[in-house]
Amino acid sequence: MNTQAPAGFDPVRLCARILNADRNAEHELAERFLPRVRTLLAVRTSDPDAAEELAQECILAALCALRDGKARNPEALAGFVFGIARNLADDFIRRRYKNPAEQLSNSHDRPVPESENASRVSELRDEIGRLDPLDREVLTLTLVDGMEPAEIARSLGISPEAVRQRKSRAVKRLSTRLKPVSRKPLAAPL
Repeated sequence: MNTQAPAGFDPVRLCARILNADRNAEHELAERFLPRVRTLLAVRTSDPDAAEELAQECILAALCALRDGKARNPEALAGFVFGIARNLADDFIRRRYKNPAEQLSNSHDRPVPESENASRVSELRDEIGRLDPLDREVLTLTLVDGMEPAEIARSLGISPEAVRQRKSRAVKRLSTRLKPVSRKPLAAPL
């Protein structure tokens, strides 16, 4: 995604106007960046509702920082705003994966029958067993023990980036090998 400001846009002047409490400048910032921030967040989070909330939060955070004169480099206003958006997306993703039980409890899908669940668990265990032993260990330490990549890296003697890459590849392998659960509605649609 292009995070550069459009031609003819003067970010330094806009920042100065916001610092001087110009409400029109605040509206201009929102109008200029909100659609692109929303798109960036929708892509990063894969959740349009969360993207909308996070986009509003991003613009508000940017405005508060600009009002307080915290933009060190007004020429890089676009980078400043998109940096806030990326940080919000990363925090959202971390929270979502740290607490998957909450995500499941908020699901509106019907519960999976116990027999189907047992079958899925067995299938998942088989697929995990087919992974590389180091990938299996990384997944176990991440998902079962709740360890952070830096802790896992120290434990296994590899870099935190290698931990992230192995985890990502293992999860992708599992998700492509496992068939999605088909969910039928409890009642026919009206």
